Amino acid sequence: MKSTAVAATLTLTLAGALTACGSGGGKGSSKSGYAEICADKSRNVRVDDFQCLGRTDPNLSWYYVAQKCGQTLSPARGMTLAAGQGSFDRPRKGKVERGGFGSCPSKSSS
Repeated sequence: MKSTAVAATLTLTLAGALTACGSGGGKGSSKSGYAEICADKSRNVRVDDFQCLGRTDPNLSWYYVAQKCGQTLSPARGMTLAAGQGSFDRPRKGKVERGGFGSCPSKSSS
């Protein structure tokens, strides 16, 4: 149990550092949207995304976490969803990417 807590802390710390590094003010750096991840609402835990495809379990639903330039603080599989981290309601604006992967346009040097 202790190793899980250490891994979770390390993951969130690393994700926070990556987010801070990627928040420069260049053109294209403000590309933002939402990561769509699968979660078990009854246990408030992230599960494998494939479980939400053609789901038959009413406890499984897509969960949306804000991201910027493909960087997000979405929890790893099996981790608890933090209060206020996201929403089960699909965002009305912004791009939604399944799994939270994505990237910002690269900056040209010309």
